[in-house]
Amino acid sequence: MSRQQIGLRWTEITMAGGTYCSESEIDSVKGYYADIANYDTQNIVYKYAVYTNGEEWSGERHDSPYINIDKTVTLNSGTFEKLRQMFDDEQRLARVNIPQKYGERELYAYSKDKMAFRHIYLVLIDGQVYAVEGSGSGYINGYPLTDDINQYIIDNVFTP
Repeated sequence: MSRQQIGLRWTEITMAGGTYCSESEIDSVKGYYADIANYDTQNIVYKYAVYTNGEEWSGERHDSPYINIDKTVTLNSGTFEKLRQMFDDEQRLARVNIPQKYGERELYAYSKDKMAFRHIYLVLIDGQVYAVEGSGSGYINGYPLTDDINQYIIDNVFTP
């Protein structure tokens, strides 16, 4: 499995507090959530923050109030998988300085039972989208998207 993040919503299921699961049941659950075929990879939820001066806001970031935005986008078949596979190609990893202005989106593909998700963090810098592997003070480590998928993601995720 790649270093792709898988999240489980443990608040919705309880495996402690007296609930017994055999090791084979746990292995079965892990196998189910490890298989990308058990996720809706076309109807993607993407999330981002927008700075605001309005009355309603979600929190503060860099001493400025922001609101969280959640939207759903339908991606072409195979697009999410292509993004996910980029994490297996370590040779293309680039370190990029983050400019003053850039775009960021978090993509979530939820499992068909809505109990888990796959997550990809994207950053748009000067017309190039990167699938982020990690970050530090003033930079990201990310995989630059190929030209065809780069423009598709800009058109469908960053500027809808």
